[in-house]
Amino acid sequence: MNLTDVLNSKVFVKEDGAINFQAPHQYLDPFIEIVGDKAVEWRVKVANPVINAEESGEKNIAYPRVAIEADLGVSSVQDGTPDYFAGTIGLLYALDMQKPLMKVYTGLNVRSCMNLTIFNAEHVFQQELLGNYREVYAKANTYMKTIEKREKEYQKVYNDLKVELDENGLNELIGHLIRKGSKSKLGIQPITGAVKLLESPGTPYSVYGPDNKFHCTRWQVFNSITQVLANSKDFTDVPTKTIQLAKLFLN
Repeated sequence: MNLTDVLNSKVFVKEDGAINFQAPHQYLDPFIEIVGDKAVEWRVKVANPVINAEESGEKNIAYPRVAIEADLGVSSVQDGTPDYFAGTIGLLYALDMQKPLMKVYTGLNVRSCMNLTIFNAEHVFQQELLGNYREVYAKANTYMKTIEKREKEYQKVYNDLKVELDENGLNELIGHLIRKGSKSKLGIQPITGAVKLLESPGTPYSVYGPDNKFHCTRWQVFNSITQVLANSKDFTDVPTKTIQLAKLFLN
């Protein structure tokens, strides 16, 4: 999918007809205008497409779930490693929920794996579409004005998470994450999925190097979990779950 495809897609109509939604471009255009020419690249995700065909065979496609994310191109190399951050800001909406919502978020993408990183709960803002959802655009405008401040803040957290772990330390961390995750919106599935990545030789997150020696950091564990979140079919919860994950690491 590209941005033009989504902007030109059809209006989503809910089966019960109780809510009249707007065309996708009416939800997305104000956000795109705020980001403006600072977007180096746009990434698009859609889910649950509804397809109807005309007699001519032409297909009309509506997407009840859409996420667009801008790469802002503000990056900094982290101590010579392949990990470096690029500022990102995204907007998503889900129209096929009981309470349709819109969400704006900002953070940094780890360029080595393109996983979303959000460390601050203030960097995710959600509104119901039946409420004053236009507050989302005001929040997006605020996010765009604080890119450099956010990068410095995240640099410090990154440095704190580059702590080396031995095998006992990894076991303690995974146990902590499972216990706390089971009580939060994160759940334990992303953590158990990450363990498989950590234990599988050859994955970018494997704790076993080419020499088969153990090597692991807290940052490595964090990113193995964000990888599982990135692969999730339901992208609407990824920003919120990323915040829940950060809380488990930072508190």
